[in-house]
Amino acid sequence: MRRWVVIVVAACGANPGKETKPISNSGSAAVSEAKKNSCEGAARLLISERGFGAIPAKSQPSARKGGEAEIVAACVDDQWEPAALDCMATRASPASCLGQLSAFQEGSYETHLANWEMNWTKGPGAGMGGDMYGGGAYGGGGNPCGGGYAGGTAPEWVACEIGDHVAELEPQIKPKDADHDYAVSVRKQAVQSACETRWPNDDKKCFNAAKDAASLAACRSKLDDGAKNALDNTLADAKAKIDKLQALEKNPKAIECKAVSLAHYSDDAWRGKMVSLSKDERKRVIGESRDKLTKSCTDDKWTPVVRACLIGTTKREYDMMDCFIDDKANAQLYKWGFPAAGVSFKTGVLECDQLGDLVKKISTCDKIEKDVRDQLVDSFGAQMGSWIDSFGGRDEMAKSCKEYMTMYTEGAKSRGCTL
Repeated sequence: MRRWVVIVVAACGANPGKETKPISNSGSAAVSEAKKNSCEGAARLLISERGFGAIPAKSQPSARKGGEAEIVAACVDDQWEPAALDCMATRASPASCLGQLSAFQEGSYETHLANWEMNWTKGPGAGMGGDMYGGGAYGGGGNPCGGGYAGGTAPEWVACEIGDHVAELEPQIKPKDADHDYAVSVRKQAVQSACETRWPNDDKKCFNAAKDAASLAACRSKLDDGAKNALDNTLADAKAKIDKLQALEKNPKAIECKAVSLAHYSDDAWRGKMVSLSKDERKRVIGESRDKLTKSCTDDKWTPVVRACLIGTTKREYDMMDCFIDDKANAQLYKWGFPAAGVSFKTGVLECDQLGDLVKKISTCDKIEKDVRDQLVDSFGAQMGSWIDSFGGRDEMAKSCKEYMTMYTEGAKSRGCTL
């Protein structure tokens, strides 16, 4: 649960060691998707745990792909051992397995991700000292011709920056159209993907500069046949998604908050999750998670299109990000894991249940900022849910919980809390 560990440790002044690195709150979902001995599986897990730092929310879907690609490159090129990949696929904290890499491999991994974060926060090439592969971190040493490419000059990279002008592409999304903002958001994501994967720089520049329907149509006419087809199909797919959601909206009862909760926390969605709990305790956790989502949906007045999206298009936890188009998307993603944020339970592991009691005590200490305490409580249940599903054994889980008890006790006391 990276958000929990980082926020609380920073606030309490603790300093976890290498074997107590942050835990991802989406760990259990990611673990189920990863395959042993797979660089791709390890990449998904490590990015989920690491998070996006200062990378803007609107860039995170694309940044996720780039980050995973960087990790795969490091894993393949630096020849990570299968044992390390097995560890990452089975531990609640895949980052805790990085210690199994050699010093060179771990340094290479950190360099790849440091450059990735710089590129997405300060602009392409920032991670390389501003001159891409011809200088900076790589120094151009790999190419006898000078620079990282033959001829010594990296090819120009152009970002896709069409923005809200995508609404002007035919068929246009009119200001008075139903669900206008959401429809534009869906189209923007889709066109951005087509632009990044299929358009050469000249076409990107053309669309970036276009500000009205006529100039966008002119750029569209210049695309090659494959890119034209891709854009046509992309727009059609985005429209089909909106049409599906609007059809759901016509049946208000089908998208009531309780229906949203039952769809997200369906029996199928819980299959394989938190199975180590007693039958009654697991049933209580499921019911409380559903109640919390229903209450949040009702109290926060989730819009019909958001509710329709959550019922009609989401299959995994992080798909929820596609349904919320404002800066609350990430917060919603982290709240509705398995279990929901704020749902606690008895694990049956003494040290972990003691850790839960400690978290409750810390939550009452007004020496620590309220938002930090709230996030600690909200995150703890999902942390334990991830651990209980994926730890190699209860002895290992108990050991980790004991380490965290020491860390948080010392941190809370350093802030003046009486425990």
